[in-house]
Amino acid sequence: MKINHNILSLRALNDINRTLKSNADSMKKLSSGMSINKAADDAAGLSISEGMRAQIRGLVQADRNTQDAVSLIGTAESVLGGVTDLIQRMRELTIQSLNDTLNDSDRATIQQEFRQLQLAINRSPNRAQWSGMPVVDMHEAQFSQIEGNHFFNGAVHVIDGYNNDLEIVIDGVSRRLTIAEGEYDPIEVLADFLDNELMKIDPNLIVHVTENRTISIQAENNKSIDYIKGGGSFLFYEYTPGNPPGMIIGVTEFKEGGTVKSITDKSDKLTFFVGSDREYTIKFPPGDYSREETINEINNQLQSKGETDVKAMAFGNERISLVSNKYVITGLGGNMIEVDDVTSVLYDNRKKGSIYKHQAVVNGYADVTSGIAMQHGVNDQLLIYIEGKKVDVQFLKPSDSERKLSAEEIVQTINAEFEKNGINATARINSTKLEIRSDYFGSQSEAIVDKQSSAFEDLFVRHSTTYQTISTTKGAEINASLRGNYGLSDSIMLDIGNNVLTGKVDDIDFELILDEKKYSKDELIIALNKQATEEGLSLEFTLSSSTVAGMSAIVVSHTTTGTGSFTLDSASSMFPTLMKGITITEPTVKRGTEIEIRPPEGIAEPPTYKYTPATATGKSSLTGIIITGENNKMTFNLNGEKKEILLLQGNYTKASDFLVAHESIFSNLGLIAKVGTGDVLELETENSGKDQVIDSFGGSSHDIVMGKRYETLPTTVTATGSVTHSTVQGIYKIPDDYVIDETNSLLTLSYSHEGDSHDISVQLLTGIYAKPELLVAQLEININNALVEKGLTSDTIEVEMKNGSISLSAREPGSEYIVGNLAGNLFDELFRRRETTVEPYAVSKGTTIESTTYIAGREGLLGDKEFIIHPHVNDRLLIDFHVNGAKQTLELKLSAGKYNGTELINELNHSLSVELKGMGHYPDLIKAQIGGIDSGTNISDSDKLVFKVNRQDDGRNDAGSYMIDGIRGNAAYTFFYQAQGEPAPTYTIGVTDLTSGAVIEEGKNDTFIFDVDNVEKKIVLPPGNYDAETLLDLLNTRLDNAKAHVVASYFEGHLKLSSKESGQISIDGIRGNARGTLFFKMDTRGNDPAWNFQVGANAGDSIKMEKVRMSAKLLRINTIMIDNPERAIKALQRLDSALGKISSERSRIGAFTNRLGHSMNIARQTAENLVKSESQIRDTDIAKELMQKVKTDILLQSSQLVLSKANANPQGVLELLK
Repeated sequence: MKINHNILSLRALNDINRTLKSNADSMKKLSSGMSINKAADDAAGLSISEGMRAQIRGLVQADRNTQDAVSLIGTAESVLGGVTDLIQRMRELTIQSLNDTLNDSDRATIQQEFRQLQLAINRSPNRAQWSGMPVVDMHEAQFSQIEGNHFFNGAVHVIDGYNNDLEIVIDGVSRRLTIAEGEYDPIEVLADFLDNELMKIDPNLIVHVTENRTISIQAENNKSIDYIKGGGSFLFYEYTPGNPPGMIIGVTEFKEGGTVKSITDKSDKLTFFVGSDREYTIKFPPGDYSREETINEINNQLQSKGETDVKAMAFGNERISLVSNKYVITGLGGNMIEVDDVTSVLYDNRKKGSIYKHQAVVNGYADVTSGIAMQHGVNDQLLIYIEGKKVDVQFLKPSDSERKLSAEEIVQTINAEFEKNGINATARINSTKLEIRSDYFGSQSEAIVDKQSSAFEDLFVRHSTTYQTISTTKGAEINASLRGNYGLSDSIMLDIGNNVLTGKVDDIDFELILDEKKYSKDELIIALNKQATEEGLSLEFTLSSSTVAGMSAIVVSHTTTGTGSFTLDSASSMFPTLMKGITITEPTVKRGTEIEIRPPEGIAEPPTYKYTPATATGKSSLTGIIITGENNKMTFNLNGEKKEILLLQGNYTKASDFLVAHESIFSNLGLIAKVGTGDVLELETENSGKDQVIDSFGGSSHDIVMGKRYETLPTTVTATGSVTHSTVQGIYKIPDDYVIDETNSLLTLSYSHEGDSHDISVQLLTGIYAKPELLVAQLEININNALVEKGLTSDTIEVEMKNGSISLSAREPGSEYIVGNLAGNLFDELFRRRETTVEPYAVSKGTTIESTTYIAGREGLLGDKEFIIHPHVNDRLLIDFHVNGAKQTLELKLSAGKYNGTELINELNHSLSVELKGMGHYPDLIKAQIGGIDSGTNISDSDKLVFKVNRQDDGRNDAGSYMIDGIRGNAAYTFFYQAQGEPAPTYTIGVTDLTSGAVIEEGKNDTFIFDVDNVEKKIVLPPGNYDAETLLDLLNTRLDNAKAHVVASYFEGHLKLSSKESGQISIDGIRGNARGTLFFKMDTRGNDPAWNFQVGANAGDSIKMEKVRMSAKLLRINTIMIDNPERAIKALQRLDSALGKISSERSRIGAFTNRLGHSMNIARQTAENLVKSESQIRDTDIAKELMQKVKTDILLQSSQLVLSKANANPQGVLELLK
């Protein structure tokens, strides 16, 4: 049993702790005034109280918010009030302007104030801000704006078809408008016009003239302005459509009735370029074409090819032009522009040609492929001269006495010496022979090989042996014979004056006398032969087998074969009658002509014709002629009709007497008779032309009137018979010290003697024959011995030396003695052998043959003319250069600047040299020059630009066939073609400043798209951080790859896109995600939410209010003007509308302000009620808590007393137990 424990103490202690806690709670409530100081005090109450407190604090803040919102919109309302005042003033000015008491100058003054008020309205929203935010927004919630960069400080000209079309694509929807043609000054006038048109199309599209005189465009309530197209794009950014190219004017002059001729493959093709890349060929069917037919043919072919932008049309009264309102037409080519004496439809200004050049070459004849054995000082030197420079080739070294050099070694030695001496020449083996060739081309090329060089014989000279056919000349007996001239007619009259023929036969005189009468030719021959026989003469008379003009020749022959002779006495009277020849010289006749005289090439005009009559000029002098009944008939053909006249008989002492007597006779036949030089008769047809003919003269008077009789006698009057010997003549020239051995000692032959044939064979003794005569003598001995053996006399065959060769001949003359059938090796070597030595012409000259190649412009360069070259405007010229049939295009880049004719030529030549060198040609192969050619056309070439193939005689190899044509590019109209208009390329300049380059990010701003002549061109840029120049190079590379025909450059730091070709080729529709980076300065907003005013303590306790949106642009009063009554009326209407809009907006603000006031009152009242309710829950009951505090104090004292006495009872028990 436990007696000593502290249970009572512990119980008392617990009571004290509870009392202390209760007392602390009471003290907290009394000290804080709140009944709930922690969750444990009243969990539910605390939760309710905190919620009420949040509401109370939120309502208090909402009250402040509402007050701020009221202040914000009050500020906005004050802005609108200020704008209202400005508009009211504008309205006053407008009404004032409408009063006709004002003149234009007065209205212009009022307009200045009006403009300032417009600008003030635009500035107002930016000046009123709340915490740095504008209280009035200048745009709708969603908008897209493009800022312009084209500054307009003067009048703006809008031209129909050039810059009056405008297309604006917004969110994929196109809006189009056409600007009225005219002059707009100032730019506000044009902006006002655009405002009218855009209001009709889409009121959300607004244009605006900025303070620095540019135009911006904005699309309100739209997401994006996709792009702007058309010539009117120049209003918003620097966009200049190329000038319409006007026309290229042909220089061919079509005169009345004139035509041009199309000749297949000579003058039937005309080619030209439309723009930079569309080439057309017009092929004319063969025939003649008038100007109208030419125009129709060109237009029909262009239409069949689908070309609608180009047409041919008449220019002036005589020419043809090719016209396009859009593209430049250049690049003329085809065989129709060739200078070839055939007039073409437009130009004749190209001459194709060629250059032929040949090097000097010395070709050897010796075969050197087996090598040449050379000996020092004997055949080891060769002297060569190349273009006058001496080359001494030593084939052996000083230490070599002899050596055999191969062909390769010979060539290597010569070439090494050429290289050592800096000689442009080459040695080589051509087939089997040595060739020395100068590497210098042209007429100045020269190669000489010195024939006195010791190696010349072995290296260049060829020795050859051939065996010729040797024929035997047979012997013959020839009678003595004389032939007279052709003069025996069918009727020969012999009388006392011409019937005696005398002479000698075998030195015996003879005389033949014939009867006096008329003989025919045959009768005369018979009579002569009869007389000769009777006289015992060895003569025979015959007629020639042939005749000339119907006349025969007499032949007189000795009757003894091979011997006999005779002489005819030329003084005997019959000699002329028998032997003379009669020739009638015919009159000179000329047919009438029709001579076509064509105009110079380049003029299409019917040819003129020159006509001449037919003429006949006699050969006999009319002076002293006697006309009788025997010789008075004259015949001839006149224009194919035979005519016959009888001349008047008489003795005409003077030619003029004959003319007077017969003039009328000839005139009746349509002939004009004249006396010509030498008193001859000249006849001329009265009519002229190619059908006039007078010929075929004849009749008994012919040989004394129109013809002329000539008589000729043979010069030889003696004839002697002759005989010849059968002969074999060798051709081999026998040298001294000739060696006979078994290879050349045998000779066989045959000898025919009076019908008997004998075969003879001789063997010449072998050995060396010091002289040819010794060899011939030995051969003669051997032949004589052989003849004797055959029973013939030893001298039957003669052996002789003739001209250094052996000759065998029969001693007896005549055909019965024949030496022939020679054979054997002696015959081959000593008769038939022919040794030839062939050596080259050791001096060789090069050649140059040129036919000029050129193309001539048709725009003059001389005088006071100046040519201004602008970058990307007219700084590019393209030339088609055909070399050996292959075409290359030269692209010349000209530096910007001002040039006279000479300076322009220098610039062209500089650019030509760079381009030609880059293409692998000589840099001066083509030369630009002024004039210097004569095309022979109707256009003078003396002051024209000429591109000419520039042959040089400096040794270069510029040989080839050449042609230059296809001149085009934006500079072609400036100084080459005869054209009308000043074509310029299109260009556009961006707004974005790119002087610091650009950062390109993939998928964000890497795609740039635009349209060239309505064809999309797209380039994609690789990502990267680019400086300005690198970016430009990249853009041009991508543009070339896309075949955009556009070049990129910078203009004052902004991107400039220019067409490579002149003409109205559009560059617009700029779009893609890189447009804002590279080109446009854009301002875009996808959405601008309304103001959200938090006017309550809880989510959703807010009021939304559309922002106040106001500007002169949104009010559509930014472009109005009051400088004339018409525009002032529109301005008054717009101002009234603007006042209505502002008043409506101010009403909306006032209503919303009142709403906010109500919201503010509600928030305050609610907060007051919530404070009261929360106080009831959370505030403490002081009386109650004081009573509780007193109670706990008493309990505490009691508990302390109990605790102090807690251990007294156990102690007492223990005392009792003691």
